[in-house]
Amino acid sequence: MQTGKISGKLFDFDADAELNNQKLILTAIEAGLLKSAHDLSEGGLIVALLESAFETSFAFDANLKLDDAQLFAETNGRFIVTVEPEKEPVFEKMAGDQAELIGRVTDRNHFQIKT
Repeated sequence: MQTGKISGKLFDFDADAELNNQKLILTAIEAGLLKSAHDLSEGGLIVALLESAFETSFAFDANLKLDDAQLFAETNGRFIVTVEPEKEPVFEKMAGDQAELIGRVTDRNHFQIKT
């Protein structure tokens, strides 16, 4: 809104995909599979990754095969979650193609993002 005008193309809203993603996250939380979950809203994936690590002693290594527009896209129904390594196989089976491994949480003092 820096120009005083609202402009740009809105993404199509897929209510079924949104509901399926919300159900996946809720089911994974109820099953005790998630260590954390953060929606990808303002600022998209990059901002969510950074916000997830703020005020913690953790960082991350991420390997993102996305262009700049995708890294900052504020499309609906997306989440970044952390799963303890021993719970990964169960979560991955539950999520199927609804989730993709993009990196690892680390205890180092810096973030690493490869694109």
